[in-house]
Amino acid sequence: MIRGLATVQSRVFAALIVIVLLTLGGVYLFLRRAVDTELDAHERRVEHLEMTRMAHWITGYYNIHDGWEGLQPYVDEMAVLFGNRIVVVDSGGEVVADSRTDPSDPAVEPSWPNRPLRYDDDDPAVGTLYVGSEMTIGDAFRSRLKRSIRSYLLVAMAVAVAAAASLSAVASGRLAAPVKALADSAARAGAGDLSVRIDPGERGELGKVAAAFNTMIGQLDRAATMRRHLVADTAHELRTPLSNIRGYVEALRDGVMPASESLPVIEEEVSLLVRLVDDLQDLALAESGVLRLRPEQIDPVRAVERSIAAVRPAVDDRTARVIERLTPSAPIVADPDRFQQIMLNILKNAITVTPDDGAITVELIPGPTSVTIAVRDQGPGIAPEERERIFSRFYRVDGSRSRATGGSGLGLTITRHLVEAHGATISVSGNDDANLGSGACFTIVWPLDRSG
Repeated sequence: MIRGLATVQSRVFAALIVIVLLTLGGVYLFLRRAVDTELDAHERRVEHLEMTRMAHWITGYYNIHDGWEGLQPYVDEMAVLFGNRIVVVDSGGEVVADSRTDPSDPAVEPSWPNRPLRYDDDDPAVGTLYVGSEMTIGDAFRSRLKRSIRSYLLVAMAVAVAAAASLSAVASGRLAAPVKALADSAARAGAGDLSVRIDPGERGELGKVAAAFNTMIGQLDRAATMRRHLVADTAHELRTPLSNIRGYVEALRDGVMPASESLPVIEEEVSLLVRLVDDLQDLALAESGVLRLRPEQIDPVRAVERSIAAVRPAVDDRTARVIERLTPSAPIVADPDRFQQIMLNILKNAITVTPDDGAITVELIPGPTSVTIAVRDQGPGIAPEERERIFSRFYRVDGSRSRATGGSGLGLTITRHLVEAHGATISVSGNDDANLGSGACFTIVWPLDRSG
């Protein structure tokens, strides 16, 4: 992992250095070309000015002396002054003056700069001035100036590269630091430490990655905690019926209890285990979000009436009664089987806590966008601090209630997940009906079907 991080930092550093080198290289080439171009242009301007002056002076000499006689010394001095070879040719093409006396050199090169010699632009040319290029002190100075400027540019580029390398090292380290922190935290999380978090102080994409990582680890931590609690709670819930089954099997084996007495108890405990396993399966499907629903349009009043009819025998056994206040409503969309499962769980819970000769009130109140279903019991009620926990798995308000009277402890948890899977909500509150005692009220708000 460290090697990979070092590679990330080195790659960022290398990328920054390459960008700097390319940029500075381009700047150097541009400046060098610009300096050379400007110096060459300046040299051409100077040459043009010098030729103009020489042509003016030589033409003036011709006019003053009415010819070329005695021009040679004048040309020699001019050549020394300007540092160039000067050749003057008359109108007939004959050389009348040449600052170089070496007869082996040709008098005139066709490529040399030249200028017609005339007093006015309208006058005929009395001759031609040729200026030959020679290495002079001025040429040496200009060449040295170019080399000096290039050297200074190279030194400046080297200093800039060194400074950029230092800044790139710092920048790459700062850029790689959040990545290193993320990698270290991911490694710790992979090793099982789900308490690790990243400081989301960075802005931009890195800050978003850090926040997303913290959210993910938080969800994993909560899932791991829920899994541990589920395993512990499940083991606790299974221990009692399994111990009972084991005790009755041993009693049956030892002949302490006849089969006619032990087998019904064993069958009851097995049925309890089957219900617990079924509830755990429903809860796992609901919590994982893979619960399959078959929604269709149903009449909520008829659906609630069917659920009440299903629990009527249990209500009669308790010599209790169900008060129905069902107002006709527009249809809702729900899975009929799951809707009945929701209502049965709530009604069975109400039956369990309602004393004999008590009453359970079921209300259905339609609204403009939803229908409200309320189930009120006359039980001991639920304290405000316990109302949120009532939907937690294996939670029982009254710790003295057994599995035989209190069910598996998963019914309300499953109910909440089923309700929310349909886009509805469920809540619990105190009973506000003074005629019904304290008790509790479970309220479901189900959206109406707006497809039609």
